[in-house]
Amino acid sequence: MLELIIKVVIISLSGAFAPGPLTITTAYYGIKKGWRAGLLVSLGHMASEFPLVLLIALGLINFLKSERLAFFLGIFGSLFLFIFVFFTLKDAFTYQPTKNRQEKSPSPLLTGITLSVFNPYFLIWWLGIGTPLIYEALKKSHFLGVIILYIFHVSLDYFWLIAVASLANLATTKVYRYLLVMLGITIIFFGMKMLFLTIFSY
Repeated sequence: MLELIIKVVIISLSGAFAPGPLTITTAYYGIKKGWRAGLLVSLGHMASEFPLVLLIALGLINFLKSERLAFFLGIFGSLFLFIFVFFTLKDAFTYQPTKNRQEKSPSPLLTGITLSVFNPYFLIWWLGIGTPLIYEALKKSHFLGVIILYIFHVSLDYFWLIAVASLANLATTKVYRYLLVMLGITIIFFGMKMLFLTIFSY
């Protein structure tokens, strides 16, 4: 089991630390809310991810491989990112130091859920990379193995997203607006990439 845990940690690092929509939006929230934003995004991500892991473990992998499902997730995921860009750039161009850090914006928890559920690459990662790990865990320790696997995997998500949010919160007043613009542009890139790949791979 120790060998599987080490494998899970090393492989999970590639997914957790890779720059993507979840990391970028966590940085956006971190500017305003600090480390708690990373915690909330992680909770939302886990709320979507853990049921998926259980579904794979229960053998519903064929349903999850549906091309129509992937297309639906890709379209809605990219649209959500474009909506999120609106809030990011709005904050950047109406910036007031004492106001914007308290201004309402989409919930970090809801964003963590949405950017997980409607991200086809999140699904692909678990189908292509996560499924063999789940299978190995089931062989070694049945469902207890799957639980242990997931605890180690999700711990890295928490560590990374809380760290990202904490570092983003250190942004000074001078760089706040520029950071938001950069984040907005990056989110547009991920949204366009997701939409393009979804449409042309269907």
